[in-house]
Amino acid sequence: MVVDALPTSSPRRQRALFAWQGFELSIPAEWNPVALSGSFSAGHALLAELGEPRLGLRWKKGDARRETPDVLERIVRREAGGTSTQQVKHLPAYPGACTLKQAVVCLDERIPGRDVCAAWAADSGRLVQLVYHAPERDDVLVDEIVPALRETVSLSWQRWAVLDLTCAVPAGFILESHDLRAGDLQLKWRGRRGRIAVRQLSLADLVLQRTTLEQLVRNRQREHHLAYHSQQPLSQVRLLTEDDRELLGLSGLALRKRRFFWRSGLPPQRLTLAVHDPTRNRIVMIEADDASLARDIARTVGTGSN
Repeated sequence: MVVDALPTSSPRRQRALFAWQGFELSIPAEWNPVALSGSFSAGHALLAELGEPRLGLRWKKGDARRETPDVLERIVRREAGGTSTQQVKHLPAYPGACTLKQAVVCLDERIPGRDVCAAWAADSGRLVQLVYHAPERDDVLVDEIVPALRETVSLSWQRWAVLDLTCAVPAGFILESHDLRAGDLQLKWRGRRGRIAVRQLSLADLVLQRTTLEQLVRNRQREHHLAYHSQQPLSQVRLLTEDDRELLGLSGLALRKRRFFWRSGLPPQRLTLAVHDPTRNRIVMIEADDASLARDIARTVGTGSN
């Protein structure tokens, strides 16, 4: 059954950026990720508002031979459960940033409802499924979520945005782990060019009452003291972000100890960077195997979050 008319639109709310595993999506600022799992090839993200689920995003590798609207329609009907209150719509190609093709939605007329969308991601060929838990009858999935979903795998730098942390890393780095605690957010990647870690601490003014940037750098370096020797002294750092915020801090270099020369997985050096972002009241820490790469990543933190 094809939908002839869409429901009325919901009031516009403040937006935030969510970027994960090659996808970017503008979402209401009140939606927060409560579950993140999987990898680039297959995974799942669940966004909730005040403990209630709002949007589920699932992706997996697709099969080019099965990229047809009929396959998508079977997927959304199966995901939605196939009740008489559902209506199926084949969406047209969206202009602009949206990188989905052959999108199909199944709208639930019940209140609250559960709307489902399935589509092929144009750049990676992944199958994307969106499940929107509608607290009232609205067109949020069709008019706001699906058109705003963008795939960024073709870009040279991949943006990541989760909760209050936004940054970008070069393409080719794979997310290794994430640790998202209240006020302490950390992402780690690995790639052919080594490893990258980005950590952000909230309420910098309170953190700096208990510790210093030098102590933060040294504490981080101690985690690798068995294989690396920290250099003295630390260097002063002044950076300008992409949106012209000034970051002041310290950087410390650690060199691999000679007896570990045979460990090909250990890079010759590691740079640890800790800077204060007074505009956002945050402390940003970057760890990378290359000094210029660490500084380039630091310039992206906190930019483009809305």
